[in-house]
Formats: sequence, C-alpha cells, structure tokens
Amino acid sequence: MPPLLRPREPTTITLAPRTATVAAECDVLVVGGGPAGLGAAIDRSAWRVPAVFDALADMGHVVEEEQWDVWNMGIGLVVIVPASDAAGALRAVDEAVIVGAIERARPNERRIRFT
Repeated sequence: MPPLLRPREPTTITLAPRTATVAAECDVLVVGGGPAGLGAAIDRSAWRVPAVFDALADMGHVVEEEQWDVWNMGIGLVVIVPASDAAGALRAVDEAVIVGAIERARPNERRIRFT
C-alpha cells in the first residue's frame, strides 16, 4: 500500500498532569474560526511539519500560503493556557510544544499570523 494511503495508528495524548495542575482556557481542534476580535501568532519553527504535507502539496500543486491556510500542518489539537501555566502544561503532556500566542486581531490584517 502506498505510504499516503497506509492507515495511521491513532495518537493517544495523555492530558493527566504529572507534576502540575494546569487550567486550560480551551482546547481547539485546528479547523479555522475562533472568537471575534482575537487572532494568533503562530511560530512555524516550533514543530516539524510531517512529510505527508510536502507530498500532498507536490501532487496537488498547492502553494505554500494555501497549505498553511487549509491544512493543520501536523498540529491537530491546541490547548490554550494562560502564559503563567505554560511550563506546567509542557510538563503535563509528552511532546507538547508552544506553537504561538493568542493576540488581539489587527485591523486589516489576517487573524492568524505565521512568524
């Protein structure tokens, strides 16, 4: 079976804190939208984009900007916590990374900014 069609094992994420209690503001399935007036600054260097996205982009001739607008690029679940709880959140979840920050939306600019 070609690698892109091979069934993928589900990923299990343990959210039970080990050494800290973290109050999550919300969890987000990355599909778009979000509260009016808010946006996010996303650090594209915070994680490795899985190779499948390069393959899909090549096969479909999808330009980079559209890839980042349409696909989750390997980030499927985001848990938003106060900055003061970031260290605890990183300790609580294996392989957790900080991918960005919530910010006020900027007039006449995209709500999601990639840095």
